[in-house]
Amino acid sequence: MDEPYLPGDPPIVITYSALVPTADLDPVPPPIMTTAVLSWQPADPVLGEGQEPELPPLTFTTNATSTVGFMPEPDLRITLEPNTSSAEVGELVTYTVTVQHSEASTDPAFDLAIGDLLDPSLVLVGDVSATAGVVASVGEDGLLVTVPTFGLDDSPIVLTYTARVTGFVAPDDPVDTTATVAWESLPGDDPASSSGSASAVAELVPELPELLLELTGSVERLGSYGNITYTAVIRHADGSSAPAYNLAFHDELGAFLSSMGNATVTGASGVCENELCALSDCCLGQSKSPR
Repeated sequence: MDEPYLPGDPPIVITYSALVPTADLDPVPPPIMTTAVLSWQPADPVLGEGQEPELPPLTFTTNATSTVGFMPEPDLRITLEPNTSSAEVGELVTYTVTVQHSEASTDPAFDLAIGDLLDPSLVLVGDVSATAGVVASVGEDGLLVTVPTFGLDDSPIVLTYTARVTGFVAPDDPVDTTATVAWESLPGDDPASSSGSASAVAELVPELPELLLELTGSVERLGSYGNITYTAVIRHADGSSAPAYNLAFHDELGAFLSSMGNATVTGASGVCENELCALSDCCLGQSKSPR
């Protein structure tokens, strides 16, 4: 440079290219290391006419090294999408798994292993639909798909399956399903191959019933005794989103009280023995409410 490089000047950026003779380097060229050297002087010597420098000019140097590898770099991404964000027990949910090359991927991927680990609350129903040429096997824990080669320009791999919600571990426990994909950068057992993996999680929120119980009593005096009529009202709370099954109602009755054995039920079918009621016929389902 003819001009001095002053503090506060913008960075100097030098971009250049080099030709790599890869024809005889099969299958993958080895890493190539390049070292760049920078030198500079703290001052530009100023000499008088006919004056010779007494000492050589002071010079500083530094260097930087860059190593470039030619290892193939496939990079895949996976998505897992249910057709609903919430479900109740017994409902069918359809999941779609999609595997494709990411924007950063530069080469084919090999020996793909695509798996979907189902939540214990889910059970597969029916067959798994897969992209043409892809075969899915179903085991106890979910599905597994192997793909020998997945080219950079190949269409995404799409798997679709249906699962039934069989139960929930706890009211606030979502149903998590995890899909994974693992791959190699080179085919076969090449020791130079590198591994990669990606995963996706889909959360299914349980739809659960929440019930409210109201109990009131009214007194009718009969001589020295009285008759108390109790009314119990069962209803869905605001936000309750699923039917309730196998309801059972029981009143232990307070001290000095004895049952008159005349319990009745309205708004649901049921069998009552004194103050113990077994309510059936999905009596608090979404389509039927107590009166």
